[in-house]
Amino acid sequence: MQFVLKSRTIRPWRLDDTESLAKHANNRKIWLGLRDLFPHPYTSDDAHKFLQKQIFVSKWRARLPG
Repeated sequence: MQFVLKSRTIRPWRLDDTESLAKHANNRKIWLGLRDLFPHPYTSDDAHKFLQKQIFVSKWRARLPG
């Protein structure tokens, strides 16, 4: 599913989002707010693992009835 807004598009995660996610998530201010849950520095490998999990879960949920 995808939502197109005036200045943004909201869409599911894709593996090609890895570099962009790593770039934006590798932020000390984000880490300070999520210290126990979030690695710092946030690497491309961290982003790739996160995206793999999110994509797997979303595909699995889509197969559930209801």
